[in-house]
Amino acid sequence: MCVSVRTVRPARVWVNRERLNGTALLEFYVRSYNPKFQPGTRYLYSNIAYVFLGKVIEQTTLSNYSAFISDVILKPHKIEAQIGDVEPIDSEVSYYSPDNANPYTYWSPAKLDAAAGWVMRAEEVARLFALLELHKYKWYWLLVQPSQGKRSYGRGVQLGDDGSLYHIGSLAGTEGIGYTRGETQVAILTNARGREQAQHTGWMERLCRLFAAHVFIP
Repeated sequence: MCVSVRTVRPARVWVNRERLNGTALLEFYVRSYNPKFQPGTRYLYSNIAYVFLGKVIEQTTLSNYSAFISDVILKPHKIEAQIGDVEPIDSEVSYYSPDNANPYTYWSPAKLDAAAGWVMRAEEVARLFALLELHKYKWYWLLVQPSQGKRSYGRGVQLGDDGSLYHIGSLAGTEGIGYTRGETQVAILTNARGREQAQHTGWMERLCRLFAAHVFIP
């Protein structure tokens, strides 16, 4: 495979990235920035990489990303979820923010696509992590392999020092965590957050660990 990338200096081009769709957003980043290191040699969490992953899934499966995830993972296990669009769905909560940020006016789920934006109840998130726990050494064994750049991160989930697997999500107006350790699965979702991320994730992670240690439920 041959890949040709032309780099444009960001200072010469002004682009309102919030108005770009997912494909145009990827093209903007590829054309505007040079790689700073070889992929896989350093840890750097990037939502843009997840947007790329969604496009890879579409190219290899010849299917829409959200349809593929629904048909292959969610529906067979009776997990209800719907990827966000440009407007909230009828059953969706309202989002609260001290600076009027919300996931539909800042970075829309339709744009982030594979990076973020599935609308789910906490119960459904917990069931998804129960599925991960059940098959972590079979179907999903790659997800739980430590990264070379950071041993506490796998291929999409955090690897807790208590033997847990968890993932934290954060968008303007909402934050959440999905957590699993053995027979305990915990999901916490909030509908409040400003433009700055990680306002609630610290206490969420601590609370999940307490539940798994049977501090609250003997």
